[in-house]
This record gives sequence, structure tokens and C-alpha cells, in this order.
Amino acid sequence: MTNEQFDLLAEAFSLPNSPTREAVRLVQVDGLTVYAAAKSCGLIQSTVSRANHKFARALQLVLDARLVA
Repeated sequence: MTNEQFDLLAEAFSLPNSPTREAVRLVQVDGLTVYAAAKSCGLIQSTVSRANHKFARALQLVLDARLVA
């Protein structure tokens, strides 16, 4: 996923521009682990894990809906 794609999806999923969003970007776009992204952004791992899970779940729902359409 590119940064541009991530930004569009993050807006669509109402993920506010924040350190948490940046951490999810590091996981989804740059391939960092949740632990590394959390450490890089000064967050606790569970916060990033939860946000990343919600983002990944929303993305999967979009992809599933696209297959049905």
C-alpha cells in the first residue's frame, strides 16, 4: 500500500491524524512490527495493535464488498 492509498483509507475510516495514525501507517505501509511502530511513535503497543486491527478489519470489509459487487 502506498502512502496516498493509506491516507485515503484512513480518512474514509475516520482515523484521525495523530501519532496512532502514524504508527498504523508504519505498520501498513512500511512493514514495521506493531512493537517497532509503537516505540517509534511513543505509544504503547496495545494502542497501536488495537488501531491496526481496526484498520485492517475495515480494509478487509472494503475488499470483501468489492468482490461481491
